Amino acid sequence: MVNPVDRITAALESMGNGDLHYDEWIRIGHAIKAELGEAGLPVWLWWSSLSAKNDPRLSRKKWATFNPQRIGAGTIFWEAAR
Repeated sequence: MVNPVDRITAALESMGNGDLHYDEWIRIGHAIKAELGEAGLPVWLWWSSLSAKNDPRLSRKKWATFNPQRIGAGTIFWEAAR
């Protein structure tokens, strides 16, 4: 059985993180945190680093504000499949 971190990481890798709009970037962050909790921080930082717009300090700061309510890993898998 594939663990959740590996599943999310694989989906994010296939999705990439090119030139996403800020709101989409945040949406994926919420989905990561909803699925992985605090264990998702390294995944979020790695995925954020794939963008030319990456600012590691901003990524960490935003992570601390995420409180996902109605989002989950399904969002990541749906985006990766597109």
